[in-house]
Amino acid sequence: RKLRFQARLSAIGKRDWALEASLGATVVQECVVTLDPVTTRIDDPVRRQYIADQQDPEATEIEMPDDDTIESLPAVLDLAAVMIEALSLALPSYPRADTAGLNEYVVTEPGATPLTQSQMKPFAGLAGLRDALKNAQDDKT
Repeated sequence: RKLRFQARLSAIGKRDWALEASLGATVVQECVVTLDPVTTRIDDPVRRQYIADQQDPEATEIEMPDDDTIESLPAVLDLAAVMIEALSLALPSYPRADTAGLNEYVVTEPGATPLTQSQMKPFAGLAGLRDALKNAQDDKT
């Protein structure tokens, strides 16, 4: 619905540049459960440092640097691409509506006791055993 990207580009020394920006957006995505529209407000700072002597890695496997804001200086700085990248990273991966819930679905034969999802959890039986042992100790005292 809304998008705001305010940026300031400033020089660092003679050849390097620093980008300080503020990203503001109101986005609407589909809920991953119900497909209803989910509105999210994003207000994130964006920081990039463009270093002239920064070499792009050529190996297939590399160590991630401690400072992930440093990039090599491009021939042309595309602020729209920086904005799109920052917005893409800020979007919720799995938007979910407040009313979305995963209901438990139980199916069983007629006359049988239904087996629920909470009973199928691997440690559900241990909780019952713990309670039985505690009750047995309480009875002794």
